[in-house]
Amino acid sequence: MIDWANEHQLQQLFLGTGSTSYSALALYLQCGFRLNAIQTDYFIKHYQQPIWENGCWLKDRLWLVYDVK
Repeated sequence: MIDWANEHQLQQLFLGTGSTSYSALALYLQCGFRLNAIQTDYFIKHYQQPIWENGCWLKDRLWLVYDVK
């Protein structure tokens, strides 16, 4: 995806993930993404049933950004 973004002269890539998605979050951070914003209560507002992940109630969506070189 980063190569594709370079080829298309994009300046940034954005992605959203759950605040309790620890493995995914660690991977994205290792790849050079950084935290951009927290969308509070996103999963509460958009899903009827509570989502439990890693023993925690998933409530917030994290937005990450990668600055394409």
